[in-house]
Amino acid sequence: MKVAKALAIAFLLAVFFACGGSFDVPESKQQASHSKSDEIPVEDRVDYQMAAEDAVKQHLKYPLDAKFNPGLLSVADVRRAGTDVQVTGIVVAKNALGGELTHQYRVVFSEDDDVSLVQLGDEVVYVSQKLIDAAEESVEKATKATAAAGGAAEEDNKYRTWTDNTGQHQVEAKFVEFKAGKVSLERRDGKIIEMSPNRLSDDDVKWYREELKRRQEAE
Repeated sequence: MKVAKALAIAFLLAVFFACGGSFDVPESKQQASHSKSDEIPVEDRVDYQMAAEDAVKQHLKYPLDAKFNPGLLSVADVRRAGTDVQVTGIVVAKNALGGELTHQYRVVFSEDDDVSLVQLGDEVVYVSQKLIDAAEESVEKATKATAAAGGAAEEDNKYRTWTDNTGQHQVEAKFVEFKAGKVSLERRDGKIIEMSPNRLSDDDVKWYREELKRRQEAE
């Protein structure tokens, strides 16, 4: 389970930075959540900034001493990407030894205005279960798609071009079996062809005999 969650978080971060470092997060106001504009009303920006600071404080050793966006950086960057909103800024906070450290923070809000991700510097300190579940589902789908593609490629490799002993006729098919003195081949459309080995080219006879040997050794 821990491995799955680690993969999920890694996937989230990959998507996060691939999208320019932002998640699509809804605005707290109905009008803003459906707007295609990247502009967020000033009053909403203030609400997001305060909510982001509260979220960051939950992961600080001494939250009451934290200073957000000091000096000229008094206003955090509040941006919308699609229906999502992210807040980035600077926080100066004390560590366990009492020393002040400066971090860039990033807070992402989910569609229902819940905090979905909190990042301090390079460390993601919080990821919501909703995002983890979504990432796990995406990872699972990607894994299944990869496995399916690999299986399709493996199946495709079973097909080869068979040539008769005159060299004038060919068919693309996969070898099924050799039974009752006949070589059974299956075309891509599923039709089964049975041929006497005498009608096949020398290369094809050599190939199916080697294939029979491989199958026997694998049993």
